[in-house]
Amino acid sequence: MRNTLGVDIDLSLVKEFSIDDALHPRNFQHFTLTSSHIQTIVFLSVSFCGTLAFVANLLIGERPASMPYSADKTEDAAIRKRVRKRLSWVLSLWNSLFMTVAGFAYWYHKFGTLWDPRKVIAQLSDAPDDLDGFWIKRDNFGGAIMIWFCVFNFMDIIVGSLLARECLDPLTTWVHHPFFSFLMVVGLTGNLFPFGDHLVAQLGATLGTQHGLTVFMRSTVLPAMSTPTYTGPFVCSIVEELPTFFLALGSVFPSLRSDIAFGLTFFVLRIVFQALLFFSYRPWNFGKLILGLPFLMHIFWFRSWSQKYLPHVIRSGGDVEKREKRE
Repeated sequence: MRNTLGVDIDLSLVKEFSIDDALHPRNFQHFTLTSSHIQTIVFLSVSFCGTLAFVANLLIGERPASMPYSADKTEDAAIRKRVRKRLSWVLSLWNSLFMTVAGFAYWYHKFGTLWDPRKVIAQLSDAPDDLDGFWIKRDNFGGAIMIWFCVFNFMDIIVGSLLARECLDPLTTWVHHPFFSFLMVVGLTGNLFPFGDHLVAQLGATLGTQHGLTVFMRSTVLPAMSTPTYTGPFVCSIVEELPTFFLALGSVFPSLRSDIAFGLTFFVLRIVFQALLFFSYRPWNFGKLILGLPFLMHIFWFRSWSQKYLPHVIRSGGDVEKREKRE
């Protein structure tokens, strides 16, 4: 499905898709995604997020104002706020589950194990630092996951703005999501200036290919913006979405909330595992930076969570319902 805008979406890929083919070893070793593949993944990701949000809004969305939850206006407003909060977590619930499963699948296919850390660490330590090395080599599976995550971040903002604006956290919405979307583009393209080639082409067409600005951009700026790709370290780290799954699960279905599960998985995956991943990552480049910055942020988040919730969890033995009644 190509048009005059250059959009090339190939829906026949959906008919040909199979789990066995997606998990074929070649998709964990080579990067052969074409522009058509990438645009199709973007289209399918947007369509899925939009459909999921639409269905969730039908099933658990807020009632029209003409259908109050309670005759008491204050209570009605409180219930509506809780409904919007549940709705705001639906996309995150799916994304965190999908990313966690994809992360474990990636680990297994890359290292042949999920439970033997010695085998994993040995392979990481032996990974060369050149462009053929594990850490700085693109592959189809990792590329597809990064495209999905980039789309999810934008769709989460759009859906949240339409259906639950008051529930949007400013830091998550306007800092985390745009920043990580940018990281996905950089990690996939190896370019800190993703649209630089297009800009240089436009400058060449407007000013001339030998114009000083065009030459400077082409010979100096673009090479300086080049960075190794990092699908490997990113997709290895997405198993850290497991605590987000528990958080989202408890937000969408309050009766399933578990602070113990969230806190334990957060500490194991986002503190201990992230530290191991950071120190195992040998190249000192932009990929090292994107492992290090979240690690510091996770320490800050876990400290805040521990101060707020850990005493309640210890006293109640993990019975969230008791704490909820007190709050």
